[in-house]
Amino acid sequence: MKIKMEDKAVAEVIGAVILLAMAISVFSVVYMNVLADPGPDPNAFVTIIGNVEGNNLILTHQRGKSLSLDTEISLKSDIINESFCVKDYLDDDSKKDGEWNIGEKVIYDNFSLNKYNIRNYLACDLNVVDKETNSLVFWGIIDLYPEADIGVTINVNPEHPIFGKPVNITINVTNYQMDADAINIEIQYLLPQSLQYINYSASRGCYNNYTGIWNISYLERNSYVSINIIAYYTGVSESAQLAMILDGSGTIDNDEWNLTRNGLSNAVQFNMPHDGSVEFTVIQFASYISGGAQVEVGPVIVTEDNYQTITNQILKIKRMREFTPLAAGIKCASNALKPNSTKYPRQIINIVTDGGPYYNPNSTKDPKKAYTDAEKARNRLVHKILNKEDEIDAVVIDITTENKTWMRDNIVWPRPGDDTWPPAKPGWIRSVNNFIEFSDTINEIFREFFKNSIISNNVKIISVTPKTDPNLENNKKELILKV
Repeated sequence: MKIKMEDKAVAEVIGAVILLAMAISVFSVVYMNVLADPGPDPNAFVTIIGNVEGNNLILTHQRGKSLSLDTEISLKSDIINESFCVKDYLDDDSKKDGEWNIGEKVIYDNFSLNKYNIRNYLACDLNVVDKETNSLVFWGIIDLYPEADIGVTINVNPEHPIFGKPVNITINVTNYQMDADAINIEIQYLLPQSLQYINYSASRGCYNNYTGIWNISYLERNSYVSINIIAYYTGVSESAQLAMILDGSGTIDNDEWNLTRNGLSNAVQFNMPHDGSVEFTVIQFASYISGGAQVEVGPVIVTEDNYQTITNQILKIKRMREFTPLAAGIKCASNALKPNSTKYPRQIINIVTDGGPYYNPNSTKDPKKAYTDAEKARNRLVHKILNKEDEIDAVVIDITTENKTWMRDNIVWPRPGDDTWPPAKPGWIRSVNNFIEFSDTINEIFREFFKNSIISNNVKIISVTPKTDPNLENNKKELILKV
């Protein structure tokens, strides 16, 4: 049968229309099926967070459905490629209900971190497969930040440096982590200007005395390294004349006098510079003394060679008893302190008493005269030798409010007196309850007198890998040298 060309063309058009109709039908079915699918159950997926503590990788179930104990976890990074079941690393209490629930932690303890692979940050691929549904419920990258608890300590020997003699400074650096190494540690300790660097010895690493940086390449878990820096003490403290004016009257008994002597002796031994920068004088006032007061120690320049002798002299001072001629004590200090603006630019007078001034009541003197005489003596002292940098201070022991106010307003200098502690400015009055308290307080007072003679600086961690630190308190320590 012969088909004409126009018949063939019609047949092809009809065939194309039929095929198009079939295609539209198929696509409609697919489209309808896709729209009808509700998608995956949002609870089918979980959220897991991870962190590192030492060599433990801790995975916490944070959100989503509970997972069976047979759930498989896969870890992959450049330092680990492992798969394991939840039940092998979940604690016994969490396993009792047979599921890994929200808030429960899988602790994988085979996550080996050492000096060869430790770093500040580690990315790890994590896949979690629920075996009950045989479905992937978590996949992604967790960001891990390992920890390093590195701490420093510092000690000095001797605590009181001697001019021209060596000082040994020892610094220890400890890795307190029980299961993780640390690397690239930098410790900074700059010597104060009054110490001249000589050399160092370190159990590990190198120290640069110009930058103060001690470089430690690595520090194993639960171990420490140390460095000993040797320097000469070259600084000189701020020069000063110090006069202690002690009340030796009859209201003070033998035990109280012993506390006074012991406290002052200890303060000279442990809290006064011994480098020749202090000229020291001890004066006692009591009416039994001819003239009412006398010099018991000094004036003497305190050095490393004689400070022990000075402390022994203090311990031998005999209490003279009877009444309280404070004016005589101040006059004695005025005569003993010879101002020298070049050698001793600073004068300190400290009065220690348990009451107001008091003359023999059997004399013809007006009782108030003891107060006015003390004020006159104080004014002469100020005009004679004291400058704006100088001070008259007082330690009063179990004193009446009236006498304390009088001392503050009329005797201490500069006026008005300061009764706060630590004092905001020179010219202060310190009140203590008894002589035991005085014995403890006098060391604190001497530290206040010579605070500019105390050298203080710090040792601190400035860099470490990993840098995440669970304990910042041990990263910095202060060194105090009492010169």
